[in-house]
Amino acid sequence: MKNKLALRLYVRKLLILTVIVVCLRGTISFLSLWYDIRYQFTDSVPGVLYLIVKNKMPKKGDLAAFWPPPNKYYHHTCFIKYVKGIAGDYVKRDGERFYLNGEYIGEAKKYSRNGDHLVPSNGGLIAKGHYFMWTSHKDSYDGRYKEIGQIPSDRIIGTAYRLL
Repeated sequence: MKNKLALRLYVRKLLILTVIVVCLRGTISFLSLWYDIRYQFTDSVPGVLYLIVKNKMPKKGDLAAFWPPPNKYYHHTCFIKYVKGIAGDYVKRDGERFYLNGEYIGEAKKYSRNGDHLVPSNGGLIAKGHYFMWTSHKDSYDGRYKEIGQIPSDRIIGTAYRLL
């Protein structure tokens, strides 16, 4: 009698747990149409865990998640960076130094950490539907480099919000 009761309780708990897991998976899958959670594995922006509100186009100064153009350093990973410049802003390159609308925003490095030669972007007027993505970190691989450059809006995943 005790074993039957214990077995019933066990089966009932297992059934409840199964229903909870199925509901959670369904909810997460449903919400993934609008939200995503991303980890930031570099220290170019503070924090490690971000909520991404998909298709919410960022404004100047916001953190945004985006797919970088194909490059030799990062494959199949999204970037999280600040929207520093938007359409109509002007990026000036003076050697390795970069300015946005006259404000100094940093330098492009000549070499990566592993010694590869890096090519700075050309600068210029930010085109309609494009963003200049940036962080102040000295090793940030951002719009200052030719392989990244201006990011078209169709590569923007959404606005990012730091969770941790």
